[in-house]
Amino acid sequence: MEPLIISAKYMEGTGHFSNHYHDCNELIYIVGGRASITVGESHYEALAGSLVLISRFEHHAVEADGEDYCRYTLRLRPDIHGYGAFPGGELLSLLINRPGNFCHVHSLPGCDHLLARIVAESQGDDPMKGNMLDLLLMELLVLLCRAHPQLIRPDSGNVDIVLQVQQYLEENYSRRTCLEDLARRFHLSSSYLSHLFKDVTGHSVMGYLKACRIAAAKRLLAQTQLSISQILEDCGFADSSNFSRTFRQDTGLSPSAFRMKYQKNQ
Repeated sequence: MEPLIISAKYMEGTGHFSNHYHDCNELIYIVGGRASITVGESHYEALAGSLVLISRFEHHAVEADGEDYCRYTLRLRPDIHGYGAFPGGELLSLLINRPGNFCHVHSLPGCDHLLARIVAESQGDDPMKGNMLDLLLMELLVLLCRAHPQLIRPDSGNVDIVLQVQQYLEENYSRRTCLEDLARRFHLSSSYLSHLFKDVTGHSVMGYLKACRIAAAKRLLAQTQLSISQILEDCGFADSSNFSRTFRQDTGLSPSAFRMKYQKNQ
């Protein structure tokens, strides 16, 4: 199995990165300087020693402040559920779940050496590199949860149920489904599933399904030449007007404008 970490880099220098997205989850660890960071509708001032959590569903912008701004950036696979290297999915759920009052920026000083190890390991060619990268990522997330225990819920059994539903939606977003179908599949009442899912993830069940579909559509628009009609069908949208409206609400762009922007950038 491929490691969760797609890329790990150390970077220096100021810059303005306007609202954008990646087809992956992202961690940014600020070593020096400061940055103004916007994730969705939330705004933060991130200082040295801050760890920033950005999910694949979230558009974000970064305005670096000062010549001494430097950071480590980890990009992580979008399909995080069911990863065998991790004994529990709750740590990984920090990358994508956004319950009420979630904060994207957390103080975690003293992790420079750990991020440096991750970068060095990612650049090596040892046959056990993937295993070591997953272990180092786990260590980083454990340190985060120790420093900020409010990030971990006490009712881990309920979290496991939600993680299973999320994995199912991520793997089956192209299928027609509804809340009642999912509740039957996981032997829950519709009302309980709806309440629990919202409480753990910050999304409604169908809202999360929509986010999975939009994420898949973004990837296909940016990386393939498939027609828009084929993409909306592959991603489970009922018709073109529904797809265009939903896509514009999420990105501020029409599907064709989004394709033009990101294929040009690539």
